Amino acid sequence: MHSETERIFGTLQVILGEKLGFDLPDGQDAGYTSPFVWDASENGEFNILNLSQYKGWLKLTDADVTIRSWQQLEYLEYFPNFDYNTDVWKIITTQLQSLSDVLKNNSQVLESFSWKNYSDRTAITSPGLIVAEIEDDKWICVCPTVYKETEIPEEVISRSPLVKETFTKPFTETTLNLISKIEKITTDLGKIQ
Repeated sequence: MHSETERIFGTLQVILGEKLGFDLPDGQDAGYTSPFVWDASENGEFNILNLSQYKGWLKLTDADVTIRSWQQLEYLEYFPNFDYNTDVWKIITTQLQSLSDVLKNNSQVLESFSWKNYSDRTAITSPGLIVAEIEDDKWICVCPTVYKETEIPEEVISRSPLVKETFTKPFTETTLNLISKIEKITTDLGKIQ
């Protein structure tokens, strides 16, 4: 660490202390953060992906492991009252395998990540997500809805509106067909109430 960086970091630690607390709306949850130094030569470019991996919030895993986790609904073990129809789930399992096949057969790069949720200060592994490079510099991300119990009223949760990115180069016919296949599979999966 450069001497100037060390000086600034030391000053921040003195001003903020070791932990800086924060609260979420309605007293639902709270936590702490602390100052840290990012060494780009060791950790790569500072961005949300690299920070998440560095902190252990996001972990690179195998896409097959992620699909299997989706098929087995592993994260729902934390919801003891959850009930599902096994006949329906057999169909969903098949659809998820079709989704996996479509992604594998139509991507140049296929990566998967799992992330950690914290419930009552216990780490819960969420079902993960899959990212695929479908054309040069065109990526798609697929992940399930994560069912998380919360008592924060819907009107208190603020969300940023989705911003549609403007592409200078339109999708190719191949990409549009792939997106259509993925949308068909995911629509047929339906929703768990």
